[in-house]
Amino acid sequence: MKLRYTQRAVHEIDEISRYFLELNPRAGEEFFAALELLLGHLTIMPALGRSTSVANVRVLVVPRYPYRIFYLAEADTISILSIFHTARDPGTAPAG
Repeated sequence: MKLRYTQRAVHEIDEISRYFLELNPRAGEEFFAALELLLGHLTIMPALGRSTSVANVRVLVVPRYPYRIFYLAEADTISILSIFHTARDPGTAPAG
């Protein structure tokens, strides 16, 4: 399976990266290592996350970090819709 990132997800990843660079680069390295591991698991097990109220959209919690990965599982592609910080307004999440 291939991973594809929406513009929203790319923007959020950039924001997360800038945040960790300013606050704690080491913690940023650890976060992105955890994120990379989870995304690798998704390419093997696309149903890993839980279902949401939106058809084919699933959500996966990033362990130890206040982020959720919203993604769309399709036949041969996983589209990363958002890397959503849990402190944000839940109404702005891609799915519930």
